[in-house]
Amino acid sequence: MAYQSIDPMSGEEVFPAPTATDAEVEQALATAHEAFRSWSALSFAERAEPIRRAAALFRERAEELGALQTAEMGMPIGFSVMMSGEMIADMLEYYADNAESFVADEPIAAAPEGGTDYLSHEPMGIIYAIEFWNVPYYQPVRPACGNLMAGNVVILKHASNVPGCANAVADIFREAGLPEGVFTNLYASHAQSDATIADSRVRGVTLTGSDAAGARIAEKADVAIKPAVLELGGSDPMVVLEDADLAVTAQCSMFRFLNAGQACISNKRIIVAGEIFDEYLEQFRFLGDSMVAGDPKDQATTYGPMVSVQAADEVRDQIRRAVEAGATAV
Repeated sequence: MAYQSIDPMSGEEVFPAPTATDAEVEQALATAHEAFRSWSALSFAERAEPIRRAAALFRERAEELGALQTAEMGMPIGFSVMMSGEMIADMLEYYADNAESFVADEPIAAAPEGGTDYLSHEPMGIIYAIEFWNVPYYQPVRPACGNLMAGNVVILKHASNVPGCANAVADIFREAGLPEGVFTNLYASHAQSDATIADSRVRGVTLTGSDAAGARIAEKADVAIKPAVLELGGSDPMVVLEDADLAVTAQCSMFRFLNAGQACISNKRIIVAGEIFDEYLEQFRFLGDSMVAGDPKDQATTYGPMVSVQAADEVRDQIRRAVEAGATAV
């Protein structure tokens, strides 16, 4: 698979990146495996220091990072800057503040013969993170911050269309003082990724992606007998009943358009009680008409392009097929 980001507005290349060689994959695994020994031996306070520095760097570079994120996948710049700075920094600081208590020893009922029993949480090793492109900084940092604070090390395989954002995350962690191998960005192919999951040095896998991708990765992890954490796609319903405040409800409905509809946590379907449908639709249309579509680099834009021409064509085809089946486009 080729790693290449294309600006969805201009069609220009943003950040080309060569796929890793097999030797580079092996080097990444070997370095991470060795780094785990020393990183896991540090205290929580020692691990928190570079995590806090990384948070500060994300805040300081929010404008620069947001511009790259917008160029690679089309997120409107105002939202992009927020999702590149404060949101990421808060998450990192949250785990720096709380990780020790999250994995503290848990007392359990003593054995009949007496004594002290407890459940202890220990670092595992290399966690392989396969991440999605829709929020290119948030997605890899989310699994990384908790795992890093817990004493694990992380190898990131990001989506192939946001290699620049993947590189930026790795650069910030490196500049913040994470030792070599504690967080690694790897431009791996699908075949290399499968081999990495199977490698005995990798002790867990996390993925954000489609149901199909999740099923495939779960199978690979299952064969290798290692845990996998999967955040997959859905079809979240929003139900509007007769007693709803329609002005507020219609405003909440606009969440469907967040990030040009490319947000896994957004409502996907809206089910409205028949007797209030017309009134709801009027409110919904009014708010829809108020959105500003255009160049995502323009601060006034609230609705930017989809990530690619292919993605936009797929949505157009979905609309066409829905109308042919009897739906009404509003």
